[in-house]
Amino acid sequence: MHDITPDAVVIGIDTHKDVHVAVAINGLGARLATASFPVTSKGYRQVAAWATEHGTVHAFGIEGTGC
Repeated sequence: MHDITPDAVVIGIDTHKDVHVAVAINGLGARLATASFPVTSKGYRQVAAWATEHGTVHAFGIEGTGC
């Protein structure tokens, strides 16, 4: 695994039944943005596009709820 640099972007996603909530943070842990997306094929594409708006994504972390 490579070290995370200050300019790296990490995306965290909290999954729910109807909507996923995402946060983008930089390599120093500062919050860059948050957004919600519908749990649909289109919503998944929107998450991917939104994530790359904040820079080069180093990693995604997804918390499953079991829904």
